[in-house]
Amino acid sequence: MTIKPIKWALLLGVVVIACQDKETKTSEEVSADNSDAATLALGQQIAMAAQKELGGNLMKALAEGGPEYALEFCSERALLLTDSMGLIQNAKVRRVSDQNRNPLNMANESELAYIQKVKAALANGQSVEGQLNTSEGGHIGYYPIMTNGMCLQCHGQKDQDILPGTWAKIETLYPEDLAVGYGANELRGIWVVELPR
Repeated sequence: MTIKPIKWALLLGVVVIACQDKETKTSEEVSADNSDAATLALGQQIAMAAQKELGGNLMKALAEGGPEYALEFCSERALLLTDSMGLIQNAKVRRVSDQNRNPLNMANESELAYIQKVKAALANGQSVEGQLNTSEGGHIGYYPIMTNGMCLQCHGQKDQDILPGTWAKIETLYPEDLAVGYGANELRGIWVVELPR
């Protein structure tokens, strides 16, 4: 059986992330620390590692085949990548938004409340930080995802940032898409990192 090059790249990326940064605490070490600050920081580390992995793969897809190829990559591999990052850290990792592209990335009520809080802070020129919610089952951290120039190729303005071929691909892959109309440095969504107690 042969493994396609993209599967090798995903597997290698997950292994590299797993072997990097020996100073990053595991969820078991944070449980021993048991402080909200340590838990929030661990969630941030996991979210940033997932963002780095996903962003690196998207940049590679853009370089190899442009925005249309990157959209295909996202539709087939983004959820797999975030799930893999969670497995490495014994956490559940998701991306959600109030303007989701994939219906599986729709924010729930508590996630929407955090999104609105961040949007209000940004509108007032304030900095934004992660937020930790604790329950009997564990901890849930929320961390903002901000847009940059790369994002706008698929999430920007229809006739300004998004090329016609890219727009056609969005309509084909995501007929109920809500994830366009963004500018740079806007809240695109949030990382949700669930850590067990």
